[in-house]
Amino acid sequence: MSIDRQCRASPSVGEIGHNNRGGMVLGESAQRWHEARFTTRMSQRDVERAIGRLLTDEQFRLACRKDPASACREAGFDLSPLELDALAALPFRALPRLVAQIDERIRRLTPPRS
Repeated sequence: MSIDRQCRASPSVGEIGHNNRGGMVLGESAQRWHEARFTTRMSQRDVERAIGRLLTDEQFRLACRKDPASACREAGFDLSPLELDALAALPFRALPRLVAQIDERIRRLTPPRS
């Protein structure tokens, strides 16, 4: 088998090869590593966005206090069960003091109920 043909063959675990269109093909372990790294990075971004939203959006904060999984799903945050548990464990009673320190120009206030 020629070297060129070997590079195009499916890579074994942990190897990187090339497909017949010049693209890269990851071996099984390399693909798992890539997916885990990408997922973690995206999940961390959603965690950060959810925390920011908790501090700046009163409606989201109220919804999250009742049902974090639903609130995050509706807001488009893709959090793992572990991250949702951590979010649910936040001291929601302490948040208003912290929120009061945030400039009103970057907060979403809930209109008063009539």
